[in-house]
Amino acid sequence: MATITLTPAALDAVYAEMPGIACQQKCRECCSLILMSRSEDRRIREATGRPFPEANMETLECGWLTEDGRCSHYQLRPGICRLWGVVESMRCPFGCEILPAQTGYFSTHVRALTEAEGHRFLLRLGSDVLGPLTEAQAAQVLASIQRQRKLRARAAPPGRRRSKRR
Repeated sequence: MATITLTPAALDAVYAEMPGIACQQKCRECCSLILMSRSEDRRIREATGRPFPEANMETLECGWLTEDGRCSHYQLRPGICRLWGVVESMRCPFGCEILPAQTGYFSTHVRALTEAEGHRFLLRLGSDVLGPLTEAQAAQVLASIQRQRKLRARAAPPGRRRSKRR
């Protein structure tokens, strides 16, 4: 199976169609191990001059988090990070609001994405992870992220644990 590589411009075009989020910059509370396509990884390497840092396996935090818990490369974040907070099953626990996409359907229809819509974005971005992702693989990626966040919440020191969503 041929690998399809997305250019930075093609990645930007997909990102522009995704709803945005009015981020409250509480990334430390939500960010953990992530998966990304080879195209996204290449874009990050080219823009920063270094590979995506390994996650902290003790805390399960993303390697891009700063000491104050914010994403140090927010504008370069991969698609799965962009879906956090805008997919129904991955809503931000801090009440971050969904913003219109820059272009396409979600520029005029501002709402949380269904899981199927989130899967479709992952399919478009993940066409070069290990060949095209199937719908089931995209669902596994979302489920894996959700499991990791639950594990991280349980492993957090008592003062850093989040309260359950209502």
